Amino acid sequence: LMYLYFGTICFILAIAGSCYFSRDLTGFFYAPQLLAIVHLITLGWISSNILGAIYIAAPMSLQLWLPAKRSDYFLFWIFVIGAVGIVVHFWTFSPLGIAGSGILIYIAFVGVGVRVINGMPKAKAPGFVKLHIIFSFANLFIAALWGIMLALNKVYGFLSTPFTANLYAHIHLAAIGWVIMMIFGFAYRLVPMFLPGEPSKGVWPWISGILLESGVLMIFLSLLFKPEWLKGSAIIILIGILIFIRLISQ
Repeated sequence: LMYLYFGTICFILAIAGSCYFSRDLTGFFYAPQLLAIVHLITLGWISSNILGAIYIAAPMSLQLWLPAKRSDYFLFWIFVIGAVGIVVHFWTFSPLGIAGSGILIYIAFVGVGVRVINGMPKAKAPGFVKLHIIFSFANLFIAALWGIMLALNKVYGFLSTPFTANLYAHIHLAAIGWVIMMIFGFAYRLVPMFLPGEPSKGVWPWISGILLESGVLMIFLSLLFKPEWLKGSAIIILIGILIFIRLISQ
């Protein structure tokens, strides 16, 4: 619930900030104020809600034993400090501060992710559901680490790949690989529960998840090194999404 409360506060602040600083948000998208508000939404609202929902949805839909421990409260406050730090340091555009706050966020992500992944063998859920959740956390780990590297690169300039390519790679891996992959994984269990129907089964959910993961990793690499792969990667992701929609709507 603490994650969900924090996510709600961040969403309200993001909306209020967007209204109050609307003129500052109409220029180039890499403006410090816009990046601060974007991360207030992506980290503070979306990711915080996902982490909070996991503690509710995983025991309910996966029968995964996930009681809150002292370490979970510690990880929550580390997450809050890191998220607030990232927003503040984006606003003041302090790359080293962004990187330091990102490390705190990374610790929280890894702490929760490792705990969930370690519980997967005992969870009573189809293998393809577990695969989606594991893929999602793996993508999150890479995306968060890449974000830290982007901040450090602003100071030390060690990345040889173009700036916009680095940024878009981070965005796509986080949005598709972390958020959409997690939503798809839990949807296979939750949608049949709330809208009574036959749960998905067979080989197609596996194919959908593998296509989605392959496509998002290909987009990440193509943006950095192989632009000619971009259209093919997008097509692979689209096929994975269409298969999911078809399965979930049956």
